[in-house]
Amino acid sequence: MLSADGEGNVSGHDVASANGVIFEQTAAGIYRVNPDCTGKVEATFHTGTPGRVSHIFFVIVDEGKEVFVAITEPGANINGIVKRQ
Repeated sequence: MLSADGEGNVSGHDVASANGVIFEQTAAGIYRVNPDCTGKVEATFHTGTPGRVSHIFFVIVDEGKEVFVAITEPGANINGIVKRQ
């Protein structure tokens, strides 16, 4: 889960699995939203030291109710839909 503060900052946490190992991580970073509702997040995920920077590209749709996301990093390509709760 990442939360945006409306000022260009994100923070959050998640639970992930890598090769069967489950771990929790925290995140903090920055984002920008372009006039065409596309944008990018650069967040550092910490499971220890140093953190791992992820680049998350997104498109806001359905009047802000959904966001299509794509994370493209070496060795990983993750796509998904985020829905407002």
